[in-house]
Amino acid sequence: MVLAYDPLYTVYKSTYTNNLGAIIKQYSFLLLVTEATRLLLLSPFHRHPLHCAIMDCIVLTHRNGTELTLHSPDIELIDREIEKHQNIIRDLKTRRNLHASISKLPPEILSTIFLLYNDGIPYNHCDHWHSLAWIRVSHICRHWRNVALGCPALWSHLNFFMPASVPEMLLRSKSAPLTIQFTLSYYGASKMIEAFHTSLEQVARIRELSIVITGHNFERLFPRTDQAAPHLQKLVLNSLLDRMEVIALPKDFLDGRAPCLSHLELRNIHLPWSSPLLKNLTTLKLTRTRLNSQTTLPTLDQLVEMLGRMPGLETLELENVLPSSGSSISEVTLPYLRDIQLGGDIAGCANVLNLISFPYTARMKFGGVVDGHAASALDVATLFPPVLSKIRRRLCEDDVISSLSISCNFADITIR
Repeated sequence: MVLAYDPLYTVYKSTYTNNLGAIIKQYSFLLLVTEATRLLLLSPFHRHPLHCAIMDCIVLTHRNGTELTLHSPDIELIDREIEKHQNIIRDLKTRRNLHASISKLPPEILSTIFLLYNDGIPYNHCDHWHSLAWIRVSHICRHWRNVALGCPALWSHLNFFMPASVPEMLLRSKSAPLTIQFTLSYYGASKMIEAFHTSLEQVARIRELSIVITGHNFERLFPRTDQAAPHLQKLVLNSLLDRMEVIALPKDFLDGRAPCLSHLELRNIHLPWSSPLLKNLTTLKLTRTRLNSQTTLPTLDQLVEMLGRMPGLETLELENVLPSSGSSISEVTLPYLRDIQLGGDIAGCANVLNLISFPYTARMKFGGVVDGHAASALDVATLFPPVLSKIRRRLCEDDVISSLSISCNFADITIR
């Protein structure tokens, strides 16, 4: 018998509470639940009387020890037959797929294709599901799934948007180097941090570690900071400031032992200038907002000494971390520098440029800011042109400065 829908709209809770037992005998219980769900979808702002009646009846039925049987023995028998035939069909499809051309590829080549597909999907902390699009290759057929499961590197890029998946991905990745890109969202933050702590148990396997987090949560991420990272090559720490000061990392961060580290980016994060991590880098990017505390800025001697520990440096970006005063008798040469960007106090830019030497082929970008209210604003601004002239003299005649702009923004003067 088919349940008529129209009469249900005019029946109130009391009627169905008293008569629902008889209705269940007449009609499918599942159909009633389906109808209740449909009514809820049609009326999202209040609970429909029918829904209340069904819920009340379910509670009463369980209290009375009565079972609501949805499947009879005959249906269960038919279901087992269906499952049996479905298994036979799946086996036939597997045998058929073995004759496809792509199935003749060795697993090593197929694994490489999977890895290239994975690498071609950029990480997007705003679209976690897109970052997991590669996983569909493991759901094409049995052979592809077995190949994917047998490729540890494919599972080495952990996804914290689904915290429950992290232990399984750690297991599938076996001993492969790990890539961790962690962006803390407000939804499910506790579970995400718990999953991150689980990944830190494998710190010796981490090759890339990238973290984007608000400052007040940063301390929760690292219950221990003295664990060495022997295979870490890239470290990116980005604090989205919810307070004025920068986050200071302890001196024993990573136990000061990351011998393979070559790429370091810190945003609103302070690492002691004498840290053993600040050596032998090829990429160094240090950025702070203009409202940060100035107490952790380096002296010129500290900056020069730090850069001197990076003779192979290729990319240098310093923004609002430049010493605005002081002097140094030392200079540093960076023969492999290909990209240099300095931003912040114009006196700091001038001081740093006077103390470092780099190839004229490097791409250069300088942003100097002058406080327009200061009485010595023009005197400070004149520090920069001599530095530019010094750089220009090192350039070949055809490779002069490509652009120079001076702009005024509110009370500041910016030279680029």
